[in-house]
Amino acid sequence: MTDTQTVTDTQTTSRPRDNRRGGRATAVLVALLVGALAVLTGCTSNSVAAYVDGRPVLNVSDLDEMTAAFEGTGVQATREGIVTVVVYKHIADTAAAEHGIELSAEVRDQIAAEVGEQPNETVRQLLVAQSEAGALFEALENQQAGLADRVLSNAQVEVNPRYGAWVSSTEGYGVIVPDALAQPPADAVNG
Repeated sequence: MTDTQTVTDTQTTSRPRDNRRGGRATAVLVALLVGALAVLTGCTSNSVAAYVDGRPVLNVSDLDEMTAAFEGTGVQATREGIVTVVVYKHIADTAAAEHGIELSAEVRDQIAAEVGEQPNETVRQLLVAQSEAGALFEALENQQAGLADRVLSNAQVEVNPRYGAWVSSTEGYGVIVPDALAQPPADAVNG
């Protein structure tokens, strides 16, 4: 990866570079960060940035540290992008465990090689997490068509409102977007 890498944010999509597979799995990975239709509720604690299925997966102090780790590195990252990566990784890990899926050493080595050296360990870990989540969703989809869709659509995600909102598409994919983008303007709703 290069000095101008981008951790998934609301404007940019990044996924593992696995040229061995295409088709539906590729569409699933691309769709992970595309399109938004429905807003879910905010978090219940100001010290938690995101919950998945009622469990905290990222606290505010960790998010602040992760965000600071990207400053001056040449790797672009937003708070929303970091939250999205952490949420997707948690969902992917949980679903993979439930379905008996593990990434092989070969896949992990390939991801490590693609991520390469990074300015610091936090940046490297988040880029690895992003790629591993994509690979796990691809493995879920390869195990059973539509499985990744169902896993994502069944996940209950809550985001602290100061970091945005979890917005889901009709396919069940969600993305963290700044709160202002999650709500249509009043005149657009009222016509």
